[in-house]
Amino acid sequence: SGMWYNKLIVCVLFMFLGSMIQESDATIDVFLIPHSHCDPGWLLTYQEYFDRKVNAILNNVMVELEKGSDRKFNWAEISFFSMWYDNLPENKREKVKQFVSEGRLVFIGGGWVQNDEANANFDKVIDQVTEGHEYLLKEFNVKPRIAWQIDPFGHSSLTPNIFSQMGYEALVLNRMHFQTKDNFKSNQHMEFLWKGSPSLDDSTIFSHVLHSHYSAPKGFDFENTGGIRDGSVKFKAESFANEMRKRRNTYKSDNLMVLWGDDFKFVRAETQFTNMDKIIKYVDEHPELGISIKYATVNEYFDALYEENIVYPQYVGDFFPYADGKDAYWTGYYTTRPLVKGTSRATDSYLRSADISFVLANTIAKNSAPLRNDGNLDDAWFEQSLEKLTQSRRDTDLVQHHDGITGTAKRHVVSDYLSRLSRATEYTGEILEKSLAAIMYQDSFPTLTFDDDYLFELNDDSTHPIAIWNSLAWNRDTYFKIRINTRFAEVLDGDGDVLNSDIFPYIGKDGSISEEVYTLYFKCNIKALSVKIFFIKKFTEASQYQIQETPSIIQNEKVKVNLNAVGMIESIENRESGDITMINQDYRKYQTSKSGAYIFRSGGDKTAPLISEPKFLHIIGEFIQEFHVIDDNRRFTTRVYSGSHDLAYLVEQEHYLHAGTNEEIIVKYNTDIKNNDLFYTDNGIEMRPRKHVDNLPEHNYYPTVSMASLRESSKQFTVLTRQSMGSSSRKDGELEMMLHRKLSRDDGRGLSEPNNDATSVEIETWIYVGDNRHFDHSRRKQSLMLNVPLVYLYGETIPSLTDWKYHNEKNLMIDEFPSHIHLQSMAVRDEDTNFLRIMNIKEFGDISNIDITGIKQIHFNELEERTLSLNKKSLYHPKYQAVHSTFSDTLMIDYEKKYRKNLTHTFPAKNQILLKPLQIRSFIFSTHEEEPGEPSDVKWSVFKGETEHYIQVKNVDGGYHAPLLIPISLTIFAIGCLIYFFNKKLHKRASKKL
Repeated sequence: SGMWYNKLIVCVLFMFLGSMIQESDATIDVFLIPHSHCDPGWLLTYQEYFDRKVNAILNNVMVELEKGSDRKFNWAEISFFSMWYDNLPENKREKVKQFVSEGRLVFIGGGWVQNDEANANFDKVIDQVTEGHEYLLKEFNVKPRIAWQIDPFGHSSLTPNIFSQMGYEALVLNRMHFQTKDNFKSNQHMEFLWKGSPSLDDSTIFSHVLHSHYSAPKGFDFENTGGIRDGSVKFKAESFANEMRKRRNTYKSDNLMVLWGDDFKFVRAETQFTNMDKIIKYVDEHPELGISIKYATVNEYFDALYEENIVYPQYVGDFFPYADGKDAYWTGYYTTRPLVKGTSRATDSYLRSADISFVLANTIAKNSAPLRNDGNLDDAWFEQSLEKLTQSRRDTDLVQHHDGITGTAKRHVVSDYLSRLSRATEYTGEILEKSLAAIMYQDSFPTLTFDDDYLFELNDDSTHPIAIWNSLAWNRDTYFKIRINTRFAEVLDGDGDVLNSDIFPYIGKDGSISEEVYTLYFKCNIKALSVKIFFIKKFTEASQYQIQETPSIIQNEKVKVNLNAVGMIESIENRESGDITMINQDYRKYQTSKSGAYIFRSGGDKTAPLISEPKFLHIIGEFIQEFHVIDDNRRFTTRVYSGSHDLAYLVEQEHYLHAGTNEEIIVKYNTDIKNNDLFYTDNGIEMRPRKHVDNLPEHNYYPTVSMASLRESSKQFTVLTRQSMGSSSRKDGELEMMLHRKLSRDDGRGLSEPNNDATSVEIETWIYVGDNRHFDHSRRKQSLMLNVPLVYLYGETIPSLTDWKYHNEKNLMIDEFPSHIHLQSMAVRDEDTNFLRIMNIKEFGDISNIDITGIKQIHFNELEERTLSLNKKSLYHPKYQAVHSTFSDTLMIDYEKKYRKNLTHTFPAKNQILLKPLQIRSFIFSTHEEEPGEPSDVKWSVFKGETEHYIQVKNVDGGYHAPLLIPISLTIFAIGCLIYFFNKKLHKRASKKL
């Protein structure tokens, strides 16, 4: 029959399409990536590692690069590189610059460290990358293209969100759940477009997952094996080629990136390069192996991918929890060493406050001869202050390292991190003292002292002024507390008006009631970005309070907290609506000898009560009520504040505790919220939906940067935290948060030391129960209020209020920012410029705009938009093709559909910044050196396209991206035409025969 033509053409069609998806027989192009992963603190301190390892690595690598023009090296951690480079003689610096300019020494990531992704707050992620990028821009005029996160223990959805806004072209990842990685390999999903946020379209970055950790292929670590003997080159090269073919099957491309290095490798750089040369030479001489190999940089690998016509899938979500075995879930480090986590967050807040005050003071000082003369705020002061701020920034950035804030370092290394945080606090205090005094200057220069643990000793003859600094761009109506030595005291504002206050005795960890130290709480209403003076003085009457020793009720105008027989929260009533939510709080402990610094092994679902013989103290003041539960030198406090402010809707808790050996302590809330097994933890800027997978606790723990939540259709139960920790929920209405852990065993992941943490810590949390609509819009703002507390400095005592010769209040904004617009940071960049970051903290909703000329003391001369790390003037537009499918994390997609509203596109008025939900925009600016007057027009230099200045990545479910679709469609159309014409010809012949 003539229809055999049809069958032949159909066979050809299938062969053609099949050839597009069958395994490639093309030559595999291997990009060999020499690198050394250098932790700025782990088994040794940052300085010890530099002295014993890193200095030699970099010196020896430079020697080897000079021996061959084809040799290349990739470096990540700028904290180490800067220490090395800054101490080189000029001739060696020039040689390094030559290698950089030739593209043979390439910076990957280029942050100060490789930050942890579970515990580091988003602003510190930005800060540490910025510190590294600014250094590289200044010294080499280079801008790292590829983000490099090869060792954090799991990967956060914050990472693609933030890194895409930094202008990185791609991201290299490594550690994810072993089953996830196996699945990705089987489906050739080891490279994908990773979308970080359902709210922010501009949060996608092309991502590559390393095949086999970040080490050289097994058997090829020449620093350990001693190198290749001449007679075994053939065997080693063929083994290498076989391994490459296996790896090729897990990726879509014939280009293959292979890392060569590991922790602190290339101390013996000559051995490494000499033996790599042997492999490269043999492979080049034997094309039958089917591979080509060359020294390469990470940039070159991604450049090769750009040239290919490959469609990649899209991933939505994160990669927590990380597990490297069935009984090895790395969920313990979310909480390990809570003292480091809490101290880091507090120091970060001081640094931010100091940075903003320094910008303002420096601007004022430039325009005030008396300040420059009387207050010594001259050029020398500026340079010394900037140097201290830079050192503080680098100290706090160092702690964000994935063995720093995680708590997974040796004990003496942890002590070094804490010492660096202490130095940063000291330095920022010095900056605050001078800067706030400059802001309050009026004919003379006040003396202000920073001491966050100061005890005010009042007497009859003196008045104590204190300056409170609000560095947020929102007004704050709250209560502030200080320590004093008496019950006889009152607080006055600058007008002499007496403020609402309560004085409570200080409660020791053993429940003792002090008669020498008291806590003074007073009402503090302070405007956005302002300094306000308050006065503390002796009073003739003692502050009144009641002390009871049985659990009952604490309440204010907004909430009523019912306590159970052991002093824990039983329920919370909203006094406006009458709605009562059962809470049933309890402190418990896992008791296991199998956990370690990284890994949480619960030993099952059983926990034991933590509190055994509690003592109670119920203190009732005029404006504040608090209840203390004391047991075994642990103190748990629940407190409410009266008033109409937002704080009145929240319940404050202080958890002062230590852990016993092999105890992992949790606070548990068994609420009546009907959350359908769904709970939420945040990544620092956005809530992530979580669902329990089984009944093993460690499988269901997730990182909590600043809040965790249960919610039903109309209300939610949310806990805001001042530090990172792990959270879990394994049944409806349950929320569990791990506070502390002390362990007697190492978990075999390289630390070789148990997490024997004997510290006592105080962890502060705020609880909200109520309407979803109200708190969905305010929870991030409230979280920032908790994490960026007001800062106070005390002045020299004066006889009376009339002897205060300075400003009583200095407001530095015309009006506060809208509640969803956050002044994330403002800092001096160098002697000529400052930088500014503004963020829309709403997770969903409309595009917003903000007029920043409302900051009165800053007369903006020019604003130039930059990427988040300040090193680029425009964002990179990815060359990768769009996706044909979305896989994984359907929870996040459902969350988007349920809570996201359609965006209303608006256009900015003059001098305003447009911000999408969760978007952060960064600017550098200079200021006029004349006295600022009314806000004037700002010269803008922004990315093209106000509302859409990123490449959009769209999903076309079940289809193909257009560049691939066109050639396939044309081919199928052409073959179809052939079938049609052949059929027509056959029909004509048949008709003639008939």
